[in-house]
Amino acid sequence: MTFTKDNHTDDMIPPMADDNLLSSGIVTSEGQESSTPAPDAQTPDEPPAAPVKKIKTETCVVSGETLPRDQMIRLVIGPDSTLYLDLDAKLPGTGFWITLGQSILAQAVRDGLFVTADQKAVTIPENMTEIITKALTRKALDMLSMGRKAGDLITGADKCEQVLRSRKGGVYVTAAEESAVTRRKLVNLARSLPVIDQFSSADLSTHSGAQNVWHAVIRRGPLCQPFLNAVDRLNKFNND
Repeated sequence: MTFTKDNHTDDMIPPMADDNLLSSGIVTSEGQESSTPAPDAQTPDEPPAAPVKKIKTETCVVSGETLPRDQMIRLVIGPDSTLYLDLDAKLPGTGFWITLGQSILAQAVRDGLFVTADQKAVTIPENMTEIITKALTRKALDMLSMGRKAGDLITGADKCEQVLRSRKGGVYVTAAEESAVTRRKLVNLARSLPVIDQFSSADLSTHSGAQNVWHAVIRRGPLCQPFLNAVDRLNKFNND
């Protein structure tokens, strides 16, 4: 199977065989862009203004609301007229942006909003909600793998305690099934740091490259915010 080009990209995407590959994320539309107003012209004595970061936005096909992409998710119709998850917005084809939320997805399916340009029937996987949840979960956990490779992920209660006491931690992560005693101790040391406790020990172990991981700390640095953003996207989809 080969995806065709759409109006927004000249890239060709290789065939995809299953949901796991499809849900790894791929998206296409260029989207709208919004930014804060440019500053007034500066006098020669003023320092140059910092470049304005543009935020790509899209319009939800369900609500009609225009939002930043990180608050939305894209689905795309493949050449076989099947609806696929397009997590990273790179896949050519007829795409649909929806606000993150299981109820929004259910409404789009119920109202028949996923249709081809020529109104052909679209096959929607019955487990689309599960596909999206797993993809968003994997996206967040992959950040831990990146932290491990960069040397910014610390695992083990004792080592985490040292990092938290030194005030070098950025995010404290504890297994969902961890006992209250150790967790409470490290949470107290974390103070105002974000605490993430929704992933299992098995997930933390797999993505940290260690065994029996119950506690982990991401060092303060550039990885913390992307990880928190990925977790936030997962929670918004599951808890709307």
